[in-house]
Amino acid sequence: MSTKISRTVTINAPIADVWKTFADFGNVADAVPSVKTSELTSNLETGLGATRECQLAPMGVVQERITGWEEGKALEVDLYESKGVPALRSALARIDLDNLGNETQVTVTMQYTLGLGVIGKGMNALVMKRQLGASLKGLLAGYKHRIETGEIVNGKTSIPLDAVTVA
Repeated sequence: MSTKISRTVTINAPIADVWKTFADFGNVADAVPSVKTSELTSNLETGLGATRECQLAPMGVVQERITGWEEGKALEVDLYESKGVPALRSALARIDLDNLGNETQVTVTMQYTLGLGVIGKGMNALVMKRQLGASLKGLLAGYKHRIETGEIVNGKTSIPLDAVTVA
């Protein structure tokens, strides 16, 4: 059984600037407070087939690959391997950008599957759905802060979580 969650935010920047930052695939740790480090693991820096490894806070490592690419508009990221992330079997996140003139609306939709059968279903209802929703909120608030201020984001950065809404 898979679960789908979505979050959205408006970033005060033109779509080209927002796209440039999201397309910088290897540097996700510069914008997302829950990612301690990120590095490319492929020869491709961006676009279809580019891969990266992310060390997560407080724990876990994930391997991700770009599996969908609409230049300037959208990308899909497949979390194809994880270590230290309890019960997470797979996850696919789609990031859509909508041009609002001098602003850009960004929506992230994640579909994920947990293992562990009935235990996984219980974990999803009690913990994982809420945690992954908070993670998407942090991702979007982090990107908003990074793009609007130019500052690198880390776990101590005050990011605009209240600007992110359920899509």
